[in-house]
Amino acid sequence: METNKNKIIPFGGVSQVDLVELSKPGIYFLFNDENKLIYIGESNYPIIRICDHYFKHYKKARKFKMGYQQKGIGPVFSGFRIMTVLNEDKRIRQHYEKRYIKKFNPELNYNSQTAPYDLTCKEIKGFIQVYEGFFKEQFSWHRYLNEQVLKQRTNYRKYKNVLRRRRYLATGLILLILMASTGCSRDLDFNPYTTMFKQLIKQDDEKKVFKNK
Repeated sequence: METNKNKIIPFGGVSQVDLVELSKPGIYFLFNDENKLIYIGESNYPIIRICDHYFKHYKKARKFKMGYQQKGIGPVFSGFRIMTVLNEDKRIRQHYEKRYIKKFNPELNYNSQTAPYDLTCKEIKGFIQVYEGFFKEQFSWHRYLNEQVLKQRTNYRKYKNVLRRRRYLATGLILLILMASTGCSRDLDFNPYTTMFKQLIKQDDEKKVFKNK
C-alpha cells in the first residue's frame, strides 16, 4: 500500500502535531522511507505504541519451547498515520486491525494471509453480544472468536453451499416436469430461474392475446 506523502506524519515531526488527538484509541499504520505500508497495529494510545515500536525494540522471554517473542518492530519506519476508532470496545479496534492487515498484507505483520478473517463490523458487533450473553464464562474472547466463530463459519458456509445445490436441483426438477407437461423444451435455458421467468412471461402474453380476441 502506498499513500499520499502529505498524509503521512514524519516520525521525527511528532512534536509538531496534536499529541492529544494522536493518543485517542485507534489503528496505526507505519510506513518506510519509500512511503510503503509495512505494519498495522491497534492501541488505546496509538502514539505511545508507535514510540514503543521505535525505541523499545526488544525480545520477551516465553515459558514454552518457542524461545523468544519479538516485541516492537524497531526503527525501520519513518512515518505513520492514525485512524481514530470512536468505539471504546477494544474488540472493535482489533476487528478493524485484522481487516486492514488482511487487505493490505504488510510485510511485518507476519502470517497475515494465513489467518481466516472476513467478518464485517455488523457481524463482529453481533458476535460480541452473543459472547457477552452466552459464552463469556466458558471461553476467552479470542478463543470464542477463533474456535466458535471463524472455524464454524467455514463449516456453515459449506452447509449453505449444500443447501443451495439442493435448492437448484429441486428447482431444476420442477422445471423439467413443467416443460415436459407444456412442451417447452426448446426454450430450455441453462439457468433454471431464467427458464422459469421466460415461461411466466410467455403465459402472461398468451393470456393477453386471448383476452384481446
